[in-house]
Amino acid sequence: MFVELVDVGTPAATEIVQVGSGSTSTSIVLAAGVATRFAHLTGMVVNNTTAPYTHVFALLNGSVGAANGPAQGPTHCWTDRQGIAANGAEQYAYGVFSEVALMGSAEKLFDWSGKMVTASRVPAGSAVGTVNVSTVVPYPSWRTLTGWGGPASGGTLIKTISEHTLTFSRAVKAYNTQQGSQQPYIIARGKQSNAGKLTISPAIDDSSLIAMLANSQPQLQFVTSNGLSGTSLVSVQVDVILAALESADINDSSELFGFDVGFKIPHTAASAGGITATGASGGKGAVKVTLTNAIPTY
Repeated sequence: MFVELVDVGTPAATEIVQVGSGSTSTSIVLAAGVATRFAHLTGMVVNNTTAPYTHVFALLNGSVGAANGPAQGPTHCWTDRQGIAANGAEQYAYGVFSEVALMGSAEKLFDWSGKMVTASRVPAGSAVGTVNVSTVVPYPSWRTLTGWGGPASGGTLIKTISEHTLTFSRAVKAYNTQQGSQQPYIIARGKQSNAGKLTISPAIDDSSLIAMLANSQPQLQFVTSNGLSGTSLVSVQVDVILAALESADINDSSELFGFDVGFKIPHTAASAGGITATGASGGKGAVKVTLTNAIPTY
């Protein structure tokens, strides 16, 4: 069972937690090994939760309300099960993402890739078995709806996007110090940047080129979904407040010509179309990613 803890007036502290045994009508005991991410009031509203759950990710730019310190996100341990090492796997500890890219091609599945820096690479301490594969069926990116100058609906929906890529990058540096250990003192996360690319094919007009030349910086929205509802719904929505178009190159590699449109996403406190992409502590950011699925919390 999962419940939502809601502190009135402090939305940053709202989170979904798993309830353990021993809970009563007046006291909630968390499941073993599960800790809250935020500090809560001694009394708060408790709501029962049901799928689908909505998770919003935006630029983290400060320490207020953040559990991991000033602008430093969590680390990850990755296990590569390849049957070579003594226990059949290598483990990469304290992994820090330097890049995450979301990619959609109308003729392929919606996909993502990532790059990371880790502190160590060692054989697994014990045998690693086969991890249960998710039963969620991947979905094709032709289901993506793209909004240009507003949400992906109504008059702002553009139907000639054949491919799109959104890349979220962060400068990462391992600081080695004279501390009597070869391990880094810290793997620091620094400046963050966002960029993207659209392939318009076929091009039915020169509007993307004109927008780039005029420096119009449109709002963009990408909504990719498996088309289901309720507990089966899986979707990824990316809201870009300002897309600073950098190029609009003619692409004549196919039967009909198109445009390859590259853009940067500058940090800003502005909002558009009812979307404000600020970080957890009020930091500025111009992109927000919203996941909807049956996973209660990350």
